[in-house]
Parts: sequence; C-alpha cells; structure tokens
Amino acid sequence: MHTYGTLSRALISSQTTVAQARKYSCSDEGAHDLVAKRSTDAGHSWGASQTVIDPPKLWGPQEGGKKGGAVYDPTPVYDADTGRIHVVFSYCPARYMSRPPISQAFELWEVVSDDKGLSLSPSLSLS
Repeated sequence: MHTYGTLSRALISSQTTVAQARKYSCSDEGAHDLVAKRSTDAGHSWGASQTVIDPPKLWGPQEGGKKGGAVYDPTPVYDADTGRIHVVFSYCPARYMSRPPISQAFELWEVVSDDKGLSLSPSLSLS
C-alpha cells in the first residue's frame, strides 16, 4: 500500500480501526481498498492489516489498476445493544473516476462485525 487515509475507530473493549488504503498514490483518484487493523491493548500496538474490500475481487477486474474503483470515507458505528460494528463506506466505480461530476456516482455500502472486529461480513449495498 502507498498511503492510508481517513482513519476511523470503533471504540469498544478492543479497538478496531478501518481506513482507506491507497494502492498507488496519495491522490483521491485511483484504486483504494478498505482495510482494518485491530488492537487488543488500547492502541499501543496493532495487528496486521486485513483487507476488507478489494474492488477488483468484489466488483470485477475492470475495477483494478491505477484508475480502479475506490472506497471512500469508511465510518464505523458500534451498536452497544447488539455488540455489532457497522462500517459504512462509499464506493465509486472505476467507470466514473474520470467523468465529472464524480459525486453523483457514489454508492453506499456496509460491512458488519459481530465479533469485535475479528472478522467482517461480505459487503451489503445500501444504495
């Protein structure tokens, strides 16, 4: 990964951080994965990155490469009643990356965890 951006945390008994992983540059355009890291010591150390969303694997090979589809603004929400972590994020398919207005191309997606961030479910479209 080239750069990580938009760090967010779901603060529970163990911390889970999700971020955009920018593969080729720090530019807003281009391929971005959604990755997660987990800490069991209140953020003093972190485990390895876990790729949660890799656009070419989920949406097809046309979403790969330097002009591939991108995950933006992952936002975790912890539901204290159920113990579930919801991570909502936006996704822009590659076909819209070079066509303004890009803001009209975004789709809303979600992944969830029922085990304090140890694993995350397959993606669910909210659009």
